[in-house]
Amino acid sequence: NNIQLAGTLTIPRDVKRPPVVIVISGSGPQDRNEELFDHKPFLVLADYLTKNGVAVLRYDDRGVAASEGTQKVATSADFATDVAAAIAYLKTRKDINKKQIGLIGHSEGGLIAPIVIANNQKDVAFFVSLAGPGLRGDQVLLSQMRKGAELSGAPENELDFERNLMDQLFKKIIASTDSSNEALQKELQIMMTAAATKAPAALQPKYSPSFITAMTKEFSNNWMRFFLTYDPAINLQKVTCLELYVIFLLIHLVFLE
Repeated sequence: NNIQLAGTLTIPRDVKRPPVVIVISGSGPQDRNEELFDHKPFLVLADYLTKNGVAVLRYDDRGVAASEGTQKVATSADFATDVAAAIAYLKTRKDINKKQIGLIGHSEGGLIAPIVIANNQKDVAFFVSLAGPGLRGDQVLLSQMRKGAELSGAPENELDFERNLMDQLFKKIIASTDSSNEALQKELQIMMTAAATKAPAALQPKYSPSFITAMTKEFSNNWMRFFLTYDPAINLQKVTCLELYVIFLLIHLVFLE
């Protein structure tokens, strides 16, 4: 699909043809500043790097703010093509160093960047992962969900029930590569409805029909199906390090062959 992405390129003063980074946002619709609760981490990052001699390209995600398109059926692989388009744009410019184009990916962005590198290795000079995942999506979510429930004070029997239920749902999703989203959602609804009858008493009100419908719809969409089945280690293995630097806040800057 031909869509136009809108963004901002900041270039350092008095630096001839500086290196440049593309910042890649985490999951969910994000603007070019990755703004959340009035904090703009990508604006802060761009300001810091630009003042220190590195140009920064940040852009609104597809379907967000001034960018065209939609995220309704998009996956991380689709978002990787947006980054590739940003690289292609930078290669048309004469005011940056085309041999020093790098990627900084936050969260899901740290998953997307190696996909881009695997397909465009000669075009990417360095890669920074900010809390990017290194495990398959189902393992990431199982760990996150349990930790979140632990921090909220959930007892062990509830933790075990929900962990086992999510594990079974994720295994079903991973095995259902040939099912449509609608068919998969129906299967997940049946599984969750049956499991809810065996939930600890304190959890049973949570598993209402509306909750089950909302959860199974989310679990059966394109983005989630890709995330749960994608193993980032495959493309991370294609990122080879020549030199490793700590540039700021313990962020590692990796140069590629």
